[in-house]
Amino acid sequence: YVYLFPTTKEGLTAAENAVAEMVKFVPGGIDAIGVWNEYQNMSGPAFKGNYQYLADFHKAIYRGVKKGDPEVEVSGMENDWWGMYAWDDLNKVLELSNGEPVFDALSIHTYSQLQAEPEKGTGKQFSDDSKMLLEKYGKNKDMDIYATEGGWSETHVNFDRELHASYIIRNQAWHWAYDVADRVCNYNLNDYPEYNSRSEMREARFGIMESYNKEGAEIPYLGKEAFVAAAYYNNLLADAEFTEFIDTGYAEDKAYAYRFRHRDGGDVLMMGPVENE
Repeated sequence: YVYLFPTTKEGLTAAENAVAEMVKFVPGGIDAIGVWNEYQNMSGPAFKGNYQYLADFHKAIYRGVKKGDPEVEVSGMENDWWGMYAWDDLNKVLELSNGEPVFDALSIHTYSQLQAEPEKGTGKQFSDDSKMLLEKYGKNKDMDIYATEGGWSETHVNFDRELHASYIIRNQAWHWAYDVADRVCNYNLNDYPEYNSRSEMREARFGIMESYNKEGAEIPYLGKEAFVAAAYYNNLLADAEFTEFIDTGYAEDKAYAYRFRHRDGGDVLMMGPVENE
């Protein structure tokens, strides 16, 4: 990889001005801009662990976005579990920002640790711990939190595509029921058929569509079982409201049961065994 990031004061000012113009270019078309996906994984050896630079970069993007359109949120950090707990990214950036604004929303990647069942996910702890750090540094602990990544590769479920579909929508419902984030995104829209080595296979199979091009796909753009399940789930529960956990008589790690209020006033129930038995 070639890592080309602005490192000087002049470079950061240029980044600030560029993002200001970008926001102006699409007035009213951007809700939020995320800053630097998974810094520790995506920054290269010269930057890894340089939290003063990450704090300064956040400041530059924040200033630029607000200069271009104050209504657009800057969603900071884009942290995964390792960035939060192994590297302590959020704590260090907030400490080094010296009280200056660096973001007004927070982005987290709430993959289930070890890719266990959705109901055993760590997103709730991740969200709660993030809010505690925000409060510690005098930030708004009630700012928007976006779960911008969370999902399963087919390789995590032994290529069982129906289970893959089930996990994806169960994960959406779990995040909703436990109020983990204000918006929840699934990773990923499509597979990458050109990734076919053993080491790449896991990353290649996160999609809910088989591919985005003709390479390696018999039918390009074909929706997988997960695509159909997600479409049905979204159609059924758009503008619905979570109302309660239903007591199944089993422990939370054995069974899940949620009640939603449909937009037309009826009840929607979602229930099942956690470990698929």
